[in-house]
Amino acid sequence: MSSVGALCCVLALLTGTAGAAPAAEAPLDDRSRLVKALRAAGELHPERGLVHVSHTCDLLIDGQRYPVADVRELVRGAATARGVNRIVLLSSALRPVRRVAYAQERPLWCSGNRLYLHGAVADDAGAEGNVLVFSDGGRRVRAENVDVSDWPVFPAR
Repeated sequence: MSSVGALCCVLALLTGTAGAAPAAEAPLDDRSRLVKALRAAGELHPERGLVHVSHTCDLLIDGQRYPVADVRELVRGAATARGVNRIVLLSSALRPVRRVAYAQERPLWCSGNRLYLHGAVADDAGAEGNVLVFSDGGRRVRAENVDVSDWPVFPAR
């Protein structure tokens, strides 16, 4: 093996790309693929301006991977700038499973079935927390308030 080939193998192992999925199944780091999937699912409002979309991480719920998207839209024509922000949990087929609205909070990273947030949001029962714990294929969510000093060291894998 040439030194270039060996270097490529080492880099692939270090970056986790060895044995990665083919381009058709590439991670959602490609925003155009994520936007296309969200539009196809009717998740993006045609009269709002999309100002941010990103793939935050993947949750592992009941042995299945669920991509987490962070979506921020602006209401066009509003006298005062107003945003419509939400976390969208997607199925492996990139269809929305669950939405969690937020104001200024932000999703940070995933660890198993737990989504860590900057700030606190409310769950269905009205409990607020900075960690969302998903179950039942993403259909159930419970908020927990966890002291940041008790969070796992980033990145938690």
